[in-house]
This record gives sequence, structure tokens and C-alpha cells, in this order.
Amino acid sequence: MQQQYDNWKELLTNSFDHFISTLVAYLPNLFSAVVLLVVGLLAAALIRSLIVRLGQWIERFAQRVGISSYYFRVRWPITRIIATIIYWLVILFFVTAAARSLGLPGIAEWLNKLIDYSPSIVVAALIIWAGFVLGDFTREKLAARFRGSRIQQAEQLGNAARILVITLTIIIGLGQLGIEVGLLAQLLVILTSAVMLALALAFGVGAGTTVANMIALRNLGRHYQAGQRIRIGEVEGVISELSKTAVILDTEAGQAIIPAKLFQEQECILLDEGD
Repeated sequence: MQQQYDNWKELLTNSFDHFISTLVAYLPNLFSAVVLLVVGLLAAALIRSLIVRLGQWIERFAQRVGISSYYFRVRWPITRIIATIIYWLVILFFVTAAARSLGLPGIAEWLNKLIDYSPSIVVAALIIWAGFVLGDFTREKLAARFRGSRIQQAEQLGNAARILVITLTIIIGLGQLGIEVGLLAQLLVILTSAVMLALALAFGVGAGTTVANMIALRNLGRHYQAGQRIRIGEVEGVISELSKTAVILDTEAGQAIIPAKLFQEQECILLDEGD
């Protein structure tokens, strides 16, 4: 019994001594790895701060000299995007060095491959960022144009165009990363066709009344002119102007704007030829 106890004691003592000796031998590598990680975090934070400040300085300078660039007003400024990408690349570089210091060749090799792949990641990120910027710009312009044409669902159509642009740039970005995007490209074609059909229908519905008024006014110009007194429906007055889509009458109650297509739908009586 005593012999067995001594054997266990010797086994535990040897194991503990081996653990301590291994830990002591490994401490320099562990210390180096910790130092590398701390230095990497500090360096990455410093570089990111410098890039952000440089971008802010460029923005102030551009505004001072009167340069109005759209990307200064987007919600994802390019300088912050670049600063964030470089921040993580610097951290990745120091993490790789720390893995080598700890004697972890497998992890270090994998991180090295990721570093080699980083240029493609940066380009893909910038392409996708540009897609979001262009998508926002397209949405604002289309929505404003549709609102000006009195087309309903202007905001929805603008959002659809934004999604289309962003989807296109995401597919391009994924292709930059070497990802097979054939199926996504086919889906994009279908989505594009659907959006274009929606835009065509919206334009047709929204512009239908305007086109009808313009056509009707061309016919009215052959029979009516400014200065004539007419009655259409319950409205009576003197024609003051034939605009592009309506007839403007001066009535006793004030100025009345009559859509031109109403002259084809209702009876109009010429009361006085005028001068």
C-alpha cells in the first residue's frame, strides 16, 4: 500500500514539475505574444484615428473651397470605411505574428492566407460601399422625379431602384472575392425586369392624365384662343391662357384652371369671340 502511494506521489510530482518547466520555458513566447497583441491594438487604433482625422480635415477643406461632393453627406463616409478596414488588417497582422510567437504554425498559416486575400476583401468592401452610396443617390433622385410627376408610390419605386443597385454591387463584390455568382446574376436579371416593368407601369399610370390633357389641348388650340368667353359645365369665364395641359379662365369668382381633357368629356359653349 505504501509502495503504491509513493508511486502515485512520484507520478504527480513529476507531472507537476514537467508542467512548471514547460510553462517557464513557454513564458517568454507567451509574453512576446501578449506584447505583440497590445502593440497591435494600439497601432491599429492610432492609424484608424489618424485616417479619420485626415478625412475630416479633407472634408472641412472641401467645404471651405466650395466643393460639394455627395459622398461627404452619405451615412457611411469613405474615410471611416477605409479606417475600419485598415484597423482590422493591422490587428490581423499582429495576431499572425503572435500566433507564430506561440508556436502555432497552423493558425499562423491560415492567418497568412487571410492576409494574402485581404486586397480582394478591401476591393469588394469598397465596391459594396459604392453600391450603397449610389443606391441612396438613385433613390433620392428617382423619388424626387416621381413626386414631381405626381406618380403614386414614388418612395416605393425609389426604394426598389436602391435595392436593385445595391444587389448589383453586392454581386460584383462577391465575384471579386472569387465566389460563384452565376445564380445570383440570373436572379438579378429577373429582379431588374420586374423593377423596370413596375417603373413602366408607374410612369404609364402617373403620366396618363398628363398625356391625355396635352393631346386634348392640341385640339383645343384649333377652336379656342385667349380672350374668348366660354362656358364648360357650371364654369363660365374668359380664356386668359392655354397652358400645356389646361385652360385657364378668368371668372367672377377668380381664376379657374380647367384640365384640357374635360373639353372632350363635357359640352363647351362659346359665348363671345372676344377681340
